[in-house]
Amino acid sequence: MTLQPEPGGAPRCELVKVLQLAIKTYPALRLAMADEMKLAALYCQVQGPKSKVQGQQPEWIPATVEWAEQLEPESHERVITEGERINSAFFGRWVERQKARESLLPKSNPEETAAIVEAVARANPQLFEVVMSKQPTGSRRLDCRDLRRNRAEAGGCD
Repeated sequence: MTLQPEPGGAPRCELVKVLQLAIKTYPALRLAMADEMKLAALYCQVQGPKSKVQGQQPEWIPATVEWAEQLEPESHERVITEGERINSAFFGRWVERQKARESLLPKSNPEETAAIVEAVARANPQLFEVVMSKQPTGSRRLDCRDLRRNRAEAGGCD
């Protein structure tokens, strides 16, 4: 693969391995599908520092996103194309099995969730306030009045 040159330098060539990924890496591969830099890093191993010592066996280490960011466009495309060629058939079947399993999982029930939240608010208002104050930034703070908007009866959390 060809890496982009350092300022004022010439492009560097590097020997890399494009891997058939282990099944245990498939969750990471699934998450990286929208980020080609992460994909390129997942698909490749590069020679480590010990490989540069005369007489040493090549040491192969996982590529990093920083390494992938240095690839020339043609090399980047070649890594992605080859990684997909090697991995796509089995990975695609794995994704289908995962989707089938996920479809069997119980779905959340908003009414049940609202009832649980209300019960916690009534049983321990201090805990309820602490939990609700820990929401991620940017999320809308829930109020149990929102949760019972479809209920005729009010109470428990004022």
